Amino acid sequence: MLSLTIQLGHQDIDQFEKLLLVHLLGVLDAVEQDLMTTIDAERYLLNSFRNAQLTTLGVRADILDVLEQAGFLDDAKRLGATSFASSCRDLRVAVLQALRIRASNNFAAALTFQLEIY
Repeated sequence: MLSLTIQLGHQDIDQFEKLLLVHLLGVLDAVEQDLMTTIDAERYLLNSFRNAQLTTLGVRADILDVLEQAGFLDDAKRLGATSFASSCRDLRVAVLQALRIRASNNFAAALTFQLEIY
């Protein structure tokens, strides 16, 4: 089993938000390249318990909204290639805009990562 722990203080929420956004970009790329199904991506990104915890941590509404938008990728794919491409493009624009807003801060400088394998 693999466990990844990220430690951050409340003042480091910008760094954590950036990490979430970069993570979302990676999942979006995997879906667009058919390396991950839209259903798997939704399961990976959407977790109401986790999202409630993100709210408690102070993750801002724009980030939570972007994560929620990712939950409609499978619906868009079922509507056809044009709808899917448009949804992916809109989601990518939203993620990049949120990253630009936070660009002035040094990325991940304040986060501590610990990886354990057991």
